[in-house]
Amino acid sequence: MSEEDLFGRAMLDYHTGLGLQKLRVRTQAVDWEDLPVSHFFRRADEFPEMESIALEYCKGKVLDMGAGAGAHALELQAKGHSVVAIDSSEGAVRVMKARGVKDARADRWEDFTESGFQTILLLMNGIGLAGTLEGLKDFTDQWERWLEPGGQVIFESTDIAYIYDFPAGSNPLELEPYYGEQTYVMRYGSTEVSFPWLFADEQSLLSKLSDLGWKMEVLHKDGFGSFLVRAQKA
Repeated sequence: MSEEDLFGRAMLDYHTGLGLQKLRVRTQAVDWEDLPVSHFFRRADEFPEMESIALEYCKGKVLDMGAGAGAHALELQAKGHSVVAIDSSEGAVRVMKARGVKDARADRWEDFTESGFQTILLLMNGIGLAGTLEGLKDFTDQWERWLEPGGQVIFESTDIAYIYDFPAGSNPLELEPYYGEQTYVMRYGSTEVSFPWLFADEQSLLSKLSDLGWKMEVLHKDGFGSFLVRAQKA
């Protein structure tokens, strides 16, 4: 496990009863705040409504992308699904295997090549893996490779417009840079990493996915900016 895998170290420390029990995270939009590591170890009865709904929509063989400590993969296994759980963090994958995820792999979405899935699952703002709106093209190209014909992508996104005080009379979607393209910074102990992360609004997603040949259906909204989407090839 690399020194930069602070997410994996946090997962392993929590799993073994050691460590700080929390990550520190921030973006340009939000200052430092705590993210309890326990959030990644929730039981099914602790899932928010949106995540429970997402799992109900899963069908067939599922690719759980950005699977973390395996909370959703374990529940899908319990429901009888065949699940491949992917995370770029080697430490997180070690935790998933220790917790009973049958097929957990350390891989980046850019490099993953397996196909034959009926469902791709991207929870906890999983669409953020695209990094930017333009990054959705490469991401959706991969979806098409991974999915069987007629397959679906179930993902969560968050519109963070409510955080900003935009100029009066302006259209936030016309301002540059796009407010949903953020740099996500994560700290654990004295180690810090940063990476691009996309918080896409519904209108921008609909427009971009449509241009890329995907149809999008909003399945649920939580009233706080987050929404659940099913995308299928048009």
